[in-house]
Amino acid sequence: MGLLDIYDTALPQVHGYLLSRCRDRTVAQDLTAETFLAAVTAARKQPTPPITTGWLIGSPGTSTGIRCPTPR
Repeated sequence: MGLLDIYDTALPQVHGYLLSRCRDRTVAQDLTAETFLAAVTAARKQPTPPITTGWLIGSPGTSTGIRCPTPR
């Protein structure tokens, strides 16, 4: 499966996960973009990790790197 296929399949899940964590649509969109940029970077490295939806959700853009606004 190519990166574009993964993007098409995983985008709703990754964005939904980030939106549920951040509760801010703009921040979730930015983090989703960062997550897929990390996937492109990873895909260029050798050896290429298996990039899956789980990998995307566990990537730095979605786990330790989340910069969500503080809920009020």
